[in-house]
Amino acid sequence: MQLPEQAENITYEIIDSDSQGVSPAAQATFTQDGTQYVCRAQKTQLKSFSNSAELIADDVVVLEYDGFYLSVASSIVSSDSPSNNSSYVLWYSDDSGVQWTITSEEDASSVSLMGIAQYMMANLGYDIASAPDGAENVEFNVISQNGLTISETKFTFEGVSYSYRIASIDTVPENIPDISGVNQNYQSELDENIQGRSAKLFFTSDGSGKVIWFDVVPGLAYSLTVDSGAEQQLLMDMANSIFTPTQGDVG
Repeated sequence: MQLPEQAENITYEIIDSDSQGVSPAAQATFTQDGTQYVCRAQKTQLKSFSNSAELIADDVVVLEYDGFYLSVASSIVSSDSPSNNSSYVLWYSDDSGVQWTITSEEDASSVSLMGIAQYMMANLGYDIASAPDGAENVEFNVISQNGLTISETKFTFEGVSYSYRIASIDTVPENIPDISGVNQNYQSELDENIQGRSAKLFFTSDGSGKVIWFDVVPGLAYSLTVDSGAEQQLLMDMANSIFTPTQGDVG
């Protein structure tokens, strides 16, 4: 396990298989910034598990990497006792059949959990945060919105802050779905094209805006937003550079 450099008080152990024949798990317990975490790795079929109880993931996003899939989940699970909360991040790789979880029984922030998970996944070869080379303050999140599970990468590039979102949609929508979560009234709305996919660009004079598009195959909705300080062409250039279509450029 490649734990973060800031990890302290690290202990490792092997959790034996149970009576139902569930395979053993490798476990590391550590603290970071005063909060204790438990990381487990287990050869298994995709399911939810933690160091203390079976947890059900509320938010799951499936990401594709060179022909195999990586499932990432993030959840806060609360019991009847306010002092007995568990937060966790889970990921599972189809190609290796290994499921990983990072859990905390303490008041761990989702940013901290996802930051640790992102670091460990990157060391395993899964760079889930979609950000351009040279980006700073890169942060990956899994969020739920209007019944959709959305993967979000926030980053800063050349002083401008962006939010890049992806969500899987089962049906082909009549209009381009807006998963940006931004309901600002923009001054202009333009029809655009991102690598052959129809797109909508919304913008205001202060340099804030968003571009939304939909990839019919495999049914993924996208959005890229900027709070301020950008030009329309800059936003479109960023969208075209960060978008990696599964079927190639259809334009």
